Amino acid sequence: MSRIRHRQQKPLIDFKSKELRDMISERSNRRAVDIARNRLAVIGLVFMFAFCAVSLRLADLMILDQAHLNRTTFGQAATQEKLRGDILDRNGEILATSLKSASVYADPKFIQNPTEATIKLKTIFPALNKVDLYQQLSSDRRFIWIKRHVTPREQYEVNKLGIPGVDFLYEQKRVYPHGNLTSHLIGYTDVDNKGIAGLEQTYNDRLENGEDIEVAVDVRVQKILHDELNKAIEKHSAIGGLGIIMQIDGNQIIGSASLPDFDPEHLNVANQEALFNRSTMGVYEMGSTFKLLTAAMALEKKKASFNNHYNTKDTIRLAGGYRVRDFRSYGDILSFPEVIMYSSNIGAARIIQDVGVETQQDFFEKIGLLTPLQVEVPERGAPLLPYAWNDVTMNTMSFGYSLAITPMQLVNAIGALVNDGLYRPASFMKNEKDRVYDLEPEKVISKATSKKVRQLMYLTVEQGTGSKAANTGYFIGGKTGTAQKNTAEGYGENTLRSSFVSAFPIHDPQYVMFVMLDEPQGIKETYGFATGGWTAAPVVRKVVERMAPVLSIQPFHLKSNDVKTALNIKEVEKGLTLVSAKAE
Repeated sequence: MSRIRHRQQKPLIDFKSKELRDMISERSNRRAVDIARNRLAVIGLVFMFAFCAVSLRLADLMILDQAHLNRTTFGQAATQEKLRGDILDRNGEILATSLKSASVYADPKFIQNPTEATIKLKTIFPALNKVDLYQQLSSDRRFIWIKRHVTPREQYEVNKLGIPGVDFLYEQKRVYPHGNLTSHLIGYTDVDNKGIAGLEQTYNDRLENGEDIEVAVDVRVQKILHDELNKAIEKHSAIGGLGIIMQIDGNQIIGSASLPDFDPEHLNVANQEALFNRSTMGVYEMGSTFKLLTAAMALEKKKASFNNHYNTKDTIRLAGGYRVRDFRSYGDILSFPEVIMYSSNIGAARIIQDVGVETQQDFFEKIGLLTPLQVEVPERGAPLLPYAWNDVTMNTMSFGYSLAITPMQLVNAIGALVNDGLYRPASFMKNEKDRVYDLEPEKVISKATSKKVRQLMYLTVEQGTGSKAANTGYFIGGKTGTAQKNTAEGYGENTLRSSFVSAFPIHDPQYVMFVMLDEPQGIKETYGFATGGWTAAPVVRKVVERMAPVLSIQPFHLKSNDVKTALNIKEVEKGLTLVSAKAE
């Protein structure tokens, strides 16, 4: 058998060849590159989608949620920035301050059930309008206020509800620790903490910057004035009243009350009558308090002296059928001091006839009665001038008619008459640098005339119509005023504004005080009288007796004769007929 030899076949592919290895390596690299490229594309798409999502959200925040961002930023700022500055009384007592307060808001986008949310929120805030609230919660808006400045209890109750989309922002809330005690002076802010009345408005920029301001008012004196004024209004069934106390040194107002008043934290229940500041905004015919001005100008211009006597028996006829009459008969002839002491309209008219129209007008202008009031609060009244300055208005202005001014203007004027004739606008501010009107004192009458005015005010209390203001130790001097109100039907005998302007101690005046009651009613105790001597003068006496110990003013250990000596009253009394006049 023949041996067959098998030849070993050569392999089709030589795996050991260099060419093959290079080919495989090239294909592997290409595949790896393709895989990497695909992965990068996928990653790029992911980043692109993510970028788009972020961009859309930013656009949503910037455009659609702008109001939301503004509110949020405001809320955050309120918790981080310095709070609105405090308003302090002259002794550092806080009259207005700011606290952090929670406010409730909602994002309707996240309100799942507007009906249910409305019902729940209404149970906590009953004053909310159900229909309006539902419409807002169902709207496309991204931010709505539910309730600003909620109480801690209300915040707790809202939290308990757990409504998605309802949350809190923290803002500033203005609070007034003494409530309505200084409301007309301090004023108030709006819901965004901007001052919109009183000193809050005048000094808003400084307060917003966190600066504190100090006022001249002494809250202790303010409480006494407010209390006694309230009692008098209630006692005489008056519709309102006001009181002002000015410290003559610096012409600083240490007390100013206007009633009715309001609580700055509850403005929603205050009516327009309560919001009206009678002390600085109201303009009134001041009645017989003007007789002090008539006396001062006559004495200063040497048109009269204490030795003059006047016929007060006969009424004075004026053009147009007007007549000047007295409240009661004081006798046929009165001396110059008695015209003021017993408050004779006829006597005052006869004095001004010797003075003249031009002198009267010039004097009123010099003493600040013919131009708008200069004082720090924005609620300032402008005087109502006579329709013409003639013989009729000259006579009626001599006893407080035909010219209406603010009570603060009268206090300024009387302050000048008793302060050696130096006139300067009064101020509510403790520090000179804070005054809005910082005018140098102007001489309006001489020191000698000022002393004579003080003599007249002393005699009015000691022997005249202001006797109900007399007290022991503090020697009040003053002048009564009773003016019939000018209504649509004319001047009404039963609608009076009764007042008393005073200074004490009258031999060396430190304070001026003015009190007015609007439409007081006579009572049994006053024998039916509702005039200034019976209603307003006692208020001044009571306030002085209560405020003097608070201010560490010791009673003067002087006898009446000592004060008379200091004022040379005995010389004045020689010319008096001493007619008894217990009320005006």
